[in-house]
Order: sequence, then C-alpha cells, then structure tokens
Amino acid sequence: MPRKILIIDSDTSILKTFNKELINHDYSAVTIDKEQSVFKQIEQVKPDIVLLDIHFPVSSNTDITEHLSKEEIPFIFISGSQDQTILKQSDSINALGFLLKPVNINQLIIEIETALHLHNERIQLDRRKENINITIDNNRKVSVAIGIIMERYHSNGAQAFEVIRSAARSKQCRILDISKKIIDEHEKTLSSISQAGCSDITNCDKKKSLSTNEILNEVIESIYA
Repeated sequence: MPRKILIIDSDTSILKTFNKELINHDYSAVTIDKEQSVFKQIEQVKPDIVLLDIHFPVSSNTDITEHLSKEEIPFIFISGSQDQTILKQSDSINALGFLLKPVNINQLIIEIETALHLHNERIQLDRRKENINITIDNNRKVSVAIGIIMERYHSNGAQAFEVIRSAARSKQCRILDISKKIIDEHEKTLSSISQAGCSDITNCDKKKSLSTNEILNEVIESIYA
C-alpha cells in the first residue's frame, strides 16, 4: 500500500502541487486547508506522516503537534521563514524535518523517507528499551523468589532455582509465573506474621534441612493452596 501523507497548509497552490507530485511518486496524499477539519482528518486518514505548515492559522499549532506526538505520527514542518526561533521550535517539539518554501520536490521526497526511517528507528528503539526493562524486572522477580526459598529452607541458590524450575514444569507454566506466586505468598506470610506479633520470619517458620523434592512439594502446596 502507498504511504499516506497528510498535508496541512492554508496555501491552496502548495496543496495542489504537493498532492500532484506525491501521487506521481506513488504516495497517497490528503490535503487540509481549514482548521475545523484538522483533527477529524487525522483520525480518519491515519497518515503515515504529516507535512505541517508551521504558520497554519489555528488557535494553536502546538495542539496539532501534541496530538500527532500522542498518536505517534511523525511530522515535518514547512515554513517560508528562516527565522532561527522557528528552527529551534521545530527541534524542541520533535519535528522530524524542516523544509523551507518554495520546496523542491526531490528534497521533499528525501525528507519524507528520512523522517519515516527515523520514526521507525525511534519506535524500534523504544520497544527494545521497554523489552530490556521488562527482562530486568522479570529477572529480579526470579532472583527474589530464589532468595525467599534460600532463606526459608536454608538451601543454596542452585537448589532454590531447581525447585522453581521443577514447579514450573509441574504446573506447565513459566518460571516467572512461579516466582511471582512465591513472592505473593511470601508477602501474605509476612503480613500474617506481622499481625501475629512476630518480627522475624525465620524464627516464626524455621525449616529443617529438606531435599529438593520435599521443598518443591511444600512450595507448590503453599502457592497453590
């Protein structure tokens, strides 16, 4: 499918030129020259990128850019002014390009493709960061669960992890799922002990040395009680 380009500019001659040239370059183009239809068109068109006249006569251009940023729609500013203040403004609100009028069509195509590429890279980077943060958080939960078993049953790390892994296999779920249940059960136990007036869980619930299978059975019983 062709890329959908939304052009927002009050200059109808520019709209006609851009519309014609973009279609000739295998893009799908939609134009807006009135403030009243901006947000409605953005919602309906769901553009891949927006070309926005920085001087488009609306109550606030910031409203449009904030909406585009919220919807993760990349945009390029178009302006007839080389004012440095305007250039700085485009950087501060995350515009992915800035074109001066009159716009060379070849340069426009380059800017569009560059902006789309940068936008895609930004999304992929954000997703990688999110995945890394999730992985770190999940690993922390597993480590906490291992620590709980080590403390409660006076076991070593390898034995504690084997208990969690075996429990996951037994219940056909992830190690993370078992770890979360162990943490939840531990927090409930701490709450109960606190209410009972005991300040140290190791003194309230001392365990003799148990085998891995014995610990496994007790863990499964406690978290699936």
